[in-house]
Amino acid sequence: MLKTIKNVKHKPSRQTLANPRNPRRVIDVERLLEWTYQDQAADAVARRESALAAPAGARSCLVAVERQGMLGVRIDCAGAGMMHAPGAHPDAEAVHEALCRLKPLWIGLLIDYGKSGAAPDWMPGATPRPEPILRSNGKPQVEYYDRPACRRPAYCPLRYNPEPEHLAFAREIYAEWWSALAALAESLPVLAMHEVTGPSAPRAPWL
Repeated sequence: MLKTIKNVKHKPSRQTLANPRNPRRVIDVERLLEWTYQDQAADAVARRESALAAPAGARSCLVAVERQGMLGVRIDCAGAGMMHAPGAHPDAEAVHEALCRLKPLWIGLLIDYGKSGAAPDWMPGATPRPEPILRSNGKPQVEYYDRPACRRPAYCPLRYNPEPEHLAFAREIYAEWWSALAALAESLPVLAMHEVTGPSAPRAPWL
């Protein structure tokens, strides 16, 4: 006999596409960073606004405010070549502000890879393997017994390719990048036009 289940509440999935009642666009945190730093250039906008708020030569922000009050306008002291581009989208500004509260290494990783649109290279498939050290003529380097009268080969020096330290470093950078993505997604406020998910990238793909 079939049982009827009533009053079961299902938690809405964060992957649900935006609808008229929820106009926000569902976006992975990686794609959100690409939009923030490629399309919106939020870091450049923040630097420009910071320069406008504190003109060159001003001793403090209070001096800048006083000068603006006296003249009735805000002086652009960022240089004659500064382009007056419009500000970033409020969501991009919120993302950049949240990102700047992370630790310095994470800030650099997220901005750099957000601009490039790529993930750190964790060297897929790389396994350190021993290989001979080659001489300038392309032949393996050989060490001989220290006997002048008998030049018998003793051994061939080896090295690992890739070096284990290099492989460990590449994967540590990837792990830091992933942790930064997760921390940013967790710390973001509610955005006006975006509902953030992810990170969808695997945490440790080499495992």
